[in-house]
Amino acid sequence: MLPIRSGRETLRLDVATIDWIDAAGDYMCLHASGHTHVLRATMKELEDILDPLVFQRVHRSYLVAMRLIIGLRTSDGAVLVRLRANGASPAVELPVSRRQARELRDRVVRDPMRSLRPDDQR
Repeated sequence: MLPIRSGRETLRLDVATIDWIDAAGDYMCLHASGHTHVLRATMKELEDILDPLVFQRVHRSYLVAMRLIIGLRTSDGAVLVRLRANGASPAVELPVSRRQARELRDRVVRDPMRSLRPDDQR
């Protein structure tokens, strides 16, 4: 659970409901179950507390839930990750940085079972 302040109350957001996260200045927008929650944190802080088997950094401004990735595509030399619709959340395409493209391709296309092997040394 992540504590999210909203006005005078603090909500507990179940991490399992997060589809993707994007950076907006000093804030993170957590897209979960069709809603966007704003959290004052850095991308690095979230990346450090979220399970790397569940979430993948795809760009300096984006973290995505691996369970929603349906593919990758290239458009005008840029790589985009495609996330499937999730009930209340629409399908979306997000940019993938060149720096993150290789690891994401490895996880999604070349060796998707990698994260399930106990001998994985990342």
